Parts: sequence; structure tokens; C-alpha cells
Amino acid sequence: MQTKVSAEKVTHLPESLLPPWKEIRTILQVEFEDLAPLSAVVTKLLQLSGDEKNSLDQISSIIETDPSMAAKLLRVVNSPAYGLSLPKGNVKQAVFHIGFHMVMTLALESMFFDYFRNSAENMNNLFFWRHCLAVAQLSRHLAVSVGHPSPDDVYTAGLLHDIGKTILDRYGKISYGDFIKARCGSAGLLIEEEADIIGLGHDEVGAYFCCKWNLPPSITLAVKFHHQPFAYLGLSHDDALLIACVSMADFMAWTQGMGSVDIARQPLLQKEVDELINPSRIDLNSLVLKADREVKRVADFYGFTFPTSEALRENLIRANLHLGKIITGYYDHQKELEGDKGPLVNIGKSLAFTHKSLDFREIISSTLDAIKLDFAFDRVYFMEITDPTRFLAVKHVSCQGDTCGSLTNLQVNITVRMKGFMECLRTRKPVIIDGRSEDEQNLLNTLSLTEMGIVPIISDKRISGIVGIDNVRSRRPLQLDELSALVSVAQELGTALEHAKIVENYRVKANTDHLTGLYNRAEVDELLEKAFAAAKNGKTQLSVGMIDIDHFKKFNDTFGHLAGDGVLRLVAATLKKGSRPEDHTGRYGGEEFIVILTDTGYEDALNYAERLRGEIEKLGLTLMKRFKGNPLTVSIGIASINSSMSSRQVLLNKADKALYQAKELGRNRVVGGESILKN
Repeated sequence: MQTKVSAEKVTHLPESLLPPWKEIRTILQVEFEDLAPLSAVVTKLLQLSGDEKNSLDQISSIIETDPSMAAKLLRVVNSPAYGLSLPKGNVKQAVFHIGFHMVMTLALESMFFDYFRNSAENMNNLFFWRHCLAVAQLSRHLAVSVGHPSPDDVYTAGLLHDIGKTILDRYGKISYGDFIKARCGSAGLLIEEEADIIGLGHDEVGAYFCCKWNLPPSITLAVKFHHQPFAYLGLSHDDALLIACVSMADFMAWTQGMGSVDIARQPLLQKEVDELINPSRIDLNSLVLKADREVKRVADFYGFTFPTSEALRENLIRANLHLGKIITGYYDHQKELEGDKGPLVNIGKSLAFTHKSLDFREIISSTLDAIKLDFAFDRVYFMEITDPTRFLAVKHVSCQGDTCGSLTNLQVNITVRMKGFMECLRTRKPVIIDGRSEDEQNLLNTLSLTEMGIVPIISDKRISGIVGIDNVRSRRPLQLDELSALVSVAQELGTALEHAKIVENYRVKANTDHLTGLYNRAEVDELLEKAFAAAKNGKTQLSVGMIDIDHFKKFNDTFGHLAGDGVLRLVAATLKKGSRPEDHTGRYGGEEFIVILTDTGYEDALNYAERLRGEIEKLGLTLMKRFKGNPLTVSIGIASINSSMSSRQVLLNKADKALYQAKELGRNRVVGGESILKN
């Protein structure tokens, strides 16, 4: 059952939203009481941060109780950055001079810098502090842009959003620095790799301790949900918007090369962020420049450099915001298909062909052929949107003879200067491209055309591609009525492609092991059958590796099945990372894996297996801090095809025998099938 919080401002967090202490305890080296807490001064300031009604006298009194903080505040206020004509000699003077917002900002920056610096032992402090500061400043300015009532609260949440990483780095059985070194480098998210290697993600750990330190619930929510969906909580608009600001700021910081660690891997943007914040209504350039200035101010004071080129900043952010939407599978649903469909002529065959198959290529090819035949166009082509901000790429063409050539590998760079294309994408209506702009005229010249027609393909209320049309040979003028008649065909094509996509997703699920993401046994057997047949025909070499996790039962029995599942995912990620795109990796059952090494001879297969074994052993050394007494290693058996083998099963049996011998010889080793024959 999913937890709901409240549509009012959050005043407390249900325990069900936080991991239990027994889970936290399994990943830490110390008890809760032994953790360095946030100072009492910071906690009090955080409680006051969202309420400007608190007097400056009250703020001053709290800061004065911490001599170190008071001294730093005075040092910052009297620095050249503020250009005071007369130095301020006490906290009260400083506070009254720079005001509530700035004193809160400076105080929190100072205290958290000390906390992060003292807590992080294995991480790069520079990367981490710069990231937290950038996220905090971007969060505040986003909050102002979207009308959040308390930008200071959003700033503080941004400053604290990754505090779980510092706790893990200093107190984790597997430090965060060790995690970064040991991570498998799969295509998945860092937060998912954290759960598999460390045992919990930094978001869960950070939220737990924010709650224990009695920080404001809205901040704890942002720490917990800045990577997770949160719509189901039923939060108030202000609390949801706070999380969205921190999430988007986190994404923006990563795209600018200011991640918390030195890895080029931005997080995902939850769909809630897109629903709450519309980037097109924000002056991103102004926002980023303001944040830059403030981060540079702090950078100068603390002595670190601030990267990236301001000239390219806004374009990079916009491109990556689109990338985030693509990755999460979420698109902007703003307009329904509009306009008059025109005369519906000659569309019988075209409509019929869109539903004759559930294969992408066949659907597109047959539909284009039918359109060409029904409407007597010279060429009809499918242009795929490969990147919403950049390219349309011709993927399929229905044409005759030498007319196809100029369309091969054609890419159309969509810019604001491509006015006809922009109009088609914006209005979702057919358009005749007739060279109204210089860029479009250059495109027509390249294709030896005077005009071309484009019709949007709409799938699930978004444009998934464009049908292009021209009469390159006959030179017959295009009529807008003809293109309007194709709107129905394009709609049907979009629906058919969406159905094909669903079927393809189900096919992939049916052939994939749900836990590891590798092929399941049935799919592996089919792939091996094809590879074996090709190798027997003398077309290629073929080797097979059987991989088994040593003493896997101990992981399940000692640490539980969830930990065992994590181990399986880690081995699978290492297997995928170490394999080539043309190889096939699968889970063959339980803790046993298989890799089909295409075009690979015996010696190369042995070398591959040894590299894989070494990578997993290295990962196991890090995991020993979490799974004490249970080293993670694998045994591998290798076999290669030869002329005497009559079936894939013979090849598999040989690899399996080699695996069995590897385990008999003490495990954590590679044995090749040829060495068995020699023995």
C-alpha cells in the first residue's frame, strides 16, 4: 500500500517513508549515537530559515553561540566581495547590514562546508561541495522563477540533497569513495548501483538522518525524493514544487560538469518535474548567470575553481532537459491534432497496410509503398526524429531506380531557420516546403527539388516522425489537399507503430530475465542455435562461457534473498560491461550465467574469461566490507566449436564440464575445454 502524506504543508513524515534502522545499521560501521550530528546551531537555523518573521536579533543570538561560525560570517562579510566602507566588528552589525536572506545563506554555507569537509574521507571534496553549492543556488533561482513561496527553504534543500553520500563515505561499511571505484559502470542509474553495492541509496540514508536530526519535513522530502517519483504522496503544491526544483537543479548541475563525483552520468528527471516546471517559461540564461555569480563568490572564498563556458551554458541545459525527458519516456502533451483533414481521397490501401503487420520495418515500408501507389507520388519517405532538438533522419524510402540516391543517409538539422519544418512540428499540420528560408532552399537544392511535402506522424499525442513526399521526376506540383488527405494515414501509421512498439516491448520482456536484464535461457538457446549453425557453415568462429557464482547460497542464507538478488545484478552488470555488442549474455538459471562469444577463438575466449573473473574478484574485495566472510568470485568454463561437434548441446556440455572442473579445482578460476581433453 502506497503512503499518502497530505495535501497541506508537511509537518511530519510517516515512518513508512523511511528505511528502518535495522536496514541502516547493516550498511554502517557505527551506531547512530556515534555519528557526528549537525551542530545545534545549524539545526536551529534550519528551523528558522523559512520564516522571515524571525527577528535579526534572534538570528544573531543563535550565530553568536558558535564562535567558529561567528568568526567565519564576519570574515565573509568583511571580504572584498562585499566592498564595505567600514568593517563590521560584530555579528549583529553584520546581520543588520546584509539582511535575513544573505545571513542565512552565508551561515548555512559555512557550517555545511565544514560538515561535508570533515565527513567526506574518500570522496573528492571539491566535486562534492561544488555540486551541492551549485544545486542550492540553482534551486533557489528556480524557486523564484516558478513562484515558490519560500526560495530559502528550496536553497537549503538543494544544499542538503546529497548529504547521504557524506554519511556513507565516512561511516559506511563500503564508503562512497569505494563504491565509485567498484561500481560496475552499467547503463543503469548510480542510485540503483548504490543499492546493489552498498545496500541502500544515498537518498534513503540521507532522508533517515535528516528526520532523526529533526530537520524540516519539506527538506527531508527533497532529500528522499529528488531521484524518485513522488506524485503518489499527494503532497501540497508547494512541497511538490520544492522537490521538483531540487530535482531539476540537480540535473542541470550534472549536465554542466558539476556532479557530486567525477562521472559523466546525469540523473533522470521524474515526470512530476515536467508537470510542475515548464522550462520554456523560464529565462534559463538569466537564471544560470545569477547562480554562476553566487557560486563563484563562494568559490573564491573557499578556493576552488568553477568550470564551464558561460557562452554555451543555456543551449547545453536546454538540450539536456530534452534528453532527460527522452530517457524517462515522458513527453510534453500540449496540443491535440488540429485542423481540417481535407478531402479523404485514395487512402484505402494506405490505411489498410498500416495494420497488416506488427514489425516496424514492414509497417513503414508497406505503408510508404501504398501511399506512393495511391497518390502517384514519385517518392515517399519516413523521417525519424532522432533527437527532438536536432535531427530528422530518413530511415525508409519508397522510390524507383536512381531517384532514391539523394535520400540515402539524409539528415535534416531542425533549427528555427527551418520555418516550414518548425511550423509542421508546432501545429501538427501538413506543410509544403517551398524554400521560404535559406536553409530550406539549400535542402531543396541538395535534393534537386523545387518543393517537398511533410506530414507529421502522431503517436500517443506526440510527433514520432514525418512522412516526406516529393515528385522529383515528374515535377508535378504538390497540392495541400493531397497532404491533408494523408493526415488520417499518418495517424493510423502512428497508431500502428505504437502497437508494434508495445508488442516489441512484450517480446523483449518475454526473452529477458526480469532480475538481471540479460537474456533468459529460452532466448539464449535460440541465439546459440543460430550462432552454432553459422559457425558450422564456416562463416565464423564461436566460443561459449559458462559462469557460476561461487558459494552463492551463502549470500542468500546469511544476508537474505534481497542481498542475493543484488549480487546477481552486479555480476550481470559486470558481464554486460565486459562483453561486446555482438556477444550475447544470459542468465542460464539460478546463479549460472552464459556468454556466447561470436567470432571468437579459444585463446581469445580464455583471455576474455580471465578478465571477467578478475573484475568480479575485484568487486568482491569491496563487497567484503558489507558481506563479511563471503567473498564474491566466479568460476568459468570455456569451450570453442570444432569440426567434430554435431550440435550446440555438445558445445554447451563441453563448457559445462570445464566449469565443473573449475569448481573442483577450488573455484575462482577459468578452465578451458581443451585442457580437459589434454588431462
